Amino acid sequence: MTTGKVLDFRQNAFYIELARYQALRDTTGDTAGLERFLFSSERRFDQENSFALLVAVYNEQGAFYRSIERYRLSIASYKKAQKLIEKLMGRSCEEYATLLNNMAGTYRLAGQYPEAAKLFEEALRIYEELGIGGEGADEEELYMPACVHNNLGQVLRETGKILPAICHLKIALAPIQNMPLHLQEAGLIYSNLTTLYQQTGNLEEAEKCLDKALAIFETVTMERDTQCIKAMGSLAGFLCGIGDYERAVRVYKKAANDTAVSRRNTEEYATLCQGLYWVYRKNGDDSSAINALNEAVDVLVKVFGENSERVKMVKEEQSRLLKDKVV
Repeated sequence: MTTGKVLDFRQNAFYIELARYQALRDTTGDTAGLERFLFSSERRFDQENSFALLVAVYNEQGAFYRSIERYRLSIASYKKAQKLIEKLMGRSCEEYATLLNNMAGTYRLAGQYPEAAKLFEEALRIYEELGIGGEGADEEELYMPACVHNNLGQVLRETGKILPAICHLKIALAPIQNMPLHLQEAGLIYSNLTTLYQQTGNLEEAEKCLDKALAIFETVTMERDTQCIKAMGSLAGFLCGIGDYERAVRVYKKAANDTAVSRRNTEEYATLCQGLYWVYRKNGDDSSAINALNEAVDVLVKVFGENSERVKMVKEEQSRLLKDKVV
């Protein structure tokens, strides 16, 4: 097995090359090159019996396949890492807990909520037994269990367990809100808490969380952060619901402008434009409403084609709006 400084050097070399392929994927959309690199790295390290490096490769394969929604392959890769970590270090270690958190994230996205919750809970138990995140912990150690609480909170939210979800999200938020490197994650937690408090009927707490989420989102550029963009759209919808149309316009525009930087011709951007259309209509600004709807139609035609049902429905709305404007 490779050890010591040689292992550190080879891990660094692997991650440097990995970053190059990830950057290429992000700029060109080429996922095949990254997949080939990970496969060749797996084969090479397996032949060399470089087990620690194999764990790194399997973890990255799991994350890669999850990012392109190939969940079965993601879970298979994480299970390979799980088997190796058990062999090398056992189950009562930080690495094993982190692996469980990663694998549970894939189960959650695949809609396999019982499996996800079980793994998240086991990861929390291991961190607690190891004292990670306890008194005197540094920021990195505080983040590890907080991240799992956040993820478990998402599972509970998505399965309708509102009060337990709020509990776990608040536990996660306590340390994360003070971590500059995880500022947008704190914004997402506040956004999710906004929705959950709204569902409980506690609009006062919902509005407090909304204000804190927007205070974060409005200070950062999120052109590639689809989660934050989606959250801003949800918050804008909440503002519409309470009649704060002017603020809703600002939030929708921020989300749409950030999205347009690199993802204008996407359904996501068109949906934000449709949101802007509706809030402009509510606010009595028909001219801006027409512009927003025209933009939505232009993008939807490129994404789905002229004959798609969604394009037809939006064009019907466009015709009604223009007719009303003429009248």
